[in-house]
Amino acid sequence: MQVQRNVRNASSNGGALQLLKDYWLVILGLFLVVPFLIRYLKDASTANTVNNQQEQEKLYKSQNDNPVTQLTGLMEITTKTWIHDVARNVAFNLGTSIRTKEVGLFDSAFWNPKGWTENDEKTYNQLKTITIVSSRDAVVKCYYFLTRRNLIDDVKTLLDDEYKAKLPLFK
Repeated sequence: MQVQRNVRNASSNGGALQLLKDYWLVILGLFLVVPFLIRYLKDASTANTVNNQQEQEKLYKSQNDNPVTQLTGLMEITTKTWIHDVARNVAFNLGTSIRTKEVGLFDSAFWNPKGWTENDEKTYNQLKTITIVSSRDAVVKCYYFLTRRNLIDDVKTLLDDEYKAKLPLFK
């Protein structure tokens, strides 16, 4: 009887090098095409996100320009109309009801002089009526609903230092 050996025979197809030799164009094509495909898919999702944000801004603007929907939105935040008035007056006196956050050179809000300056004294007189933190929070929410800006940040950047020192709730 003959002894059996556990020896593998060489493969008939030539192995990995033969596979690379036969399909080098396909492999090279994958290395070149896949990064472009991934970049294209990422750009498409980014464009979707930007389009959704632009649609939300248009919807916000149309809702906020209509007095009925504006009042409905403010009433959802608080039913106290004096808080609504404070938020509206502060937005007007700071000039943020006129201009938007991103104002371009060709935007009509850029050329409106009411958005270039702030009336610090009137803003201070409106904000000093707020003495309770819960009222401040309601005014901040109403201001955000009206302008899509943060009131505390706007007070810190747009109000003069002499008035900021007198408003402890907005530090």
